[in-house]
Amino acid sequence: MFSLASCEEKEPDLTKKEMDTRLLGTWKQINSNISENKKLIFMSNGDIIGYDFPPGGKKRVFYTENNCHLFVFVKGLGIKLSNWTYEHYYKIDGNKLTLWYSLYGMNSNSSDCLIYQKEK
Repeated sequence: MFSLASCEEKEPDLTKKEMDTRLLGTWKQINSNISENKKLIFMSNGDIIGYDFPPGGKKRVFYTENNCHLFVFVKGLGIKLSNWTYEHYYKIDGNKLTLWYSLYGMNSNSSDCLIYQKEK
């Protein structure tokens, strides 16, 4: 249900990455038929809280490209769990955030997605 971008050796330098500031804040999942995640919190320092689709990992940071492509770097727990970067595609419409697992899903407006509403 998530797209794997790559195995990375080290955490990305967020000062050299884009950040779509529209994502900042707390988002509550509103499509209840999918129970993977209830809230996502995007912080201005690049941390993301609540992104627990892939288990494990001790730190998660995010960055974006072109205001529609989300990357989440998950720092592994050591030898057995490596660092990974996961990809999603997204659209923000007012206070609604929709995450897809592929560019095709976003472009075709697939119902296989996660939908969040921004909390005030």
